[in-house]
Amino acid sequence: DAETVRKYRDLAESAVCYIESKLAAPPQNTAAQIRCEHAAAAVALYDYTLSELLQETTLVTAEGKLTTNYKESARYQAALALRNTSLEQINDLTAPDAFFFEGVGRI
Repeated sequence: DAETVRKYRDLAESAVCYIESKLAAPPQNTAAQIRCEHAAAAVALYDYTLSELLQETTLVTAEGKLTTNYKESARYQAALALRNTSLEQINDLTAPDAFFFEGVGRI
C-alpha cells in the first residue's frame, strides 16, 4: 500500500542524506559511488530493523530465551555488523570524525 511505500522511501532517503552528510566530498568515481550506495542501503536496513524491533514487545534470542532487550537480538546484531562494516568501507571518503560507534572512536 501507499503508506508502506512511503515508509520505505523515507528510510532510504534518510539513509542517503545521512551518508551524504558524512562525506568529505562527493564520490569521484563509480567504485566510490557504489560503496556509498551500499553504505546507505546498510544504514536503511539497520534503521528498519531497529524500528521493527522497538515495536515488538518480546523477542526471542538465538538461545531461545525471551527478552525485551533488542540488542540481544540476532537481527539487531546482524544489521549493526552490516552497517558498521559498510561504513568502514567508506571511511576514506568521509570527513574526519564523521562516524563514532559505541564510544570506540572513528570508523
